Amino acid sequence: MTRREFVMSSVTAFTLSSLYAEAQEEAKSKEKGERIKCGVIGTGMHGRALLKELMRMDDVEVIALCDIYQPNLERATRALGKAVNTYSDHRQMLEREKDMQAVIVATPTATHVAISIDALQAGKHVYCEAPLSNEIEECKQMAKVAIASQNIFQVGHQRRTNPLYKHALKFIKGGAIGQPVQARAHYHRKDSLRRPVSDAKYERLLNWHLYRDTSGGLVAEYGSHQLDVINWFLNTLPVAVVGDGGIDVWKDGREVHDNIHLLFEYPNGVRVTYTATLGCSYEQNYELILGTMGAMWFSKERLGLWFKEPDAPEFGWEIYARKEHLGDALGIVLDPEASKYAAQLEKGFKPAEKPEAETKNPFYISLSEFFKC
Repeated sequence: MTRREFVMSSVTAFTLSSLYAEAQEEAKSKEKGERIKCGVIGTGMHGRALLKELMRMDDVEVIALCDIYQPNLERATRALGKAVNTYSDHRQMLEREKDMQAVIVATPTATHVAISIDALQAGKHVYCEAPLSNEIEECKQMAKVAIASQNIFQVGHQRRTNPLYKHALKFIKGGAIGQPVQARAHYHRKDSLRRPVSDAKYERLLNWHLYRDTSGGLVAEYGSHQLDVINWFLNTLPVAVVGDGGIDVWKDGREVHDNIHLLFEYPNGVRVTYTATLGCSYEQNYELILGTMGAMWFSKERLGLWFKEPDAPEFGWEIYARKEHLGDALGIVLDPEASKYAAQLEKGFKPAEKPEAETKNPFYISLSEFFKC
């Protein structure tokens, strides 16, 4: 992999957070209490995961499904449990479903921009999974169309709407970890990511994430989410990047690397490391930010721990906080609901066993924020 390829794929990931903010500023508010009619474009594994969360929402009604692969449509229809209109062409769905107000786009990355633009220009609100594109210019084009449409456009960066990460950001802004010095993010998995294909003509359709013309590889499909958190917490973008990678584990005809390592330089001397591999699941996936007064660690979007340095100032409430070990270190659990629990206890109520961030799927939280707009 060349340095240019690393820079381009990484910068594309970094562009997504700013696009989300720009598009949201122009969003319309939906009428309170109205049940939103929604369609899902892309009903593969990821699309069905989103569909599952949509079915839990009382204010959302899925009225149409679209996928170019018929077995995906059939699986999604069974999961939905009711008959709805199905399509193999998203343009046909956008034209015929006059009552449809919003669409969820969960198709292969290379198709995100074209489908999202078609939906916005058809007057629909759009939730598009990340990464938005593998090309920076396409991302810029998408942002312009979203702003001009005055419709809601949200990129599926679930960590951005996750109460756990928003809660942690308040601490970071308040100086809880001091001056940031380093950060790390990992995506480690023992899995080829290859899906079985009964007919060779469907190989690139079903395994699109293994080929360069349809996927940016691990750094785009997974790193775009994790590195966006680092940018968000540091409130800046990198100024330099170097890295390497290769097809080192799964020599099965794939074109994108299955083993990568990146080192970013940020302003003020902050160093950030990102690794992703499909050869080992140790450490799985997490984000870690290190500062002069402590560190914050986040695992699988569900657990956050704060580790204080011995010379860090005391806030007073730490003695009462829930704590967990990570190896030999004892961390304070970052609980977005902690203040609410304290108020409930004072009034004599027994709080729930787990905070909301631990009981709701990150997809559910992200989609809920989209439909609240």
